[in-house]
Amino acid sequence: MEDLITKKLEKEISKIKDVDTITSSSRNSSSSITVQFKSSANISDAIRELKDKVDLVKSKFPSDTKEPFVKELSFSDSPIWTFALSGDYSSLELYKYSKKVQDELEKNSLISEVTISG
Repeated sequence: MEDLITKKLEKEISKIKDVDTITSSSRNSSSSITVQFKSSANISDAIRELKDKVDLVKSKFPSDTKEPFVKELSFSDSPIWTFALSGDYSSLELYKYSKKVQDELEKNSLISEVTISG
């Protein structure tokens, strides 16, 4: 896996402008590569170039290789604050309270999303 897939991808990815670090993990049937860009990078351009490099290299993969994909991850996609509501209330009452909290938090323009679960 490492020789057939990972190293080929790493070689092409390393040519991308504004790449800060490349880390990879290869196993029997999978390869995972994480690319971190410099903070000064234009992320849209960098992701597009990364996808182009993956498309270029995949033609050199063995024919039975699954389709590679690029997924953008951002720290802003991670929850910053998680909390729980509890008390001597029914599930419906707790949901109503959580809905009120959600509505108030979503009024803040700095908060992109509030999710209720449970």
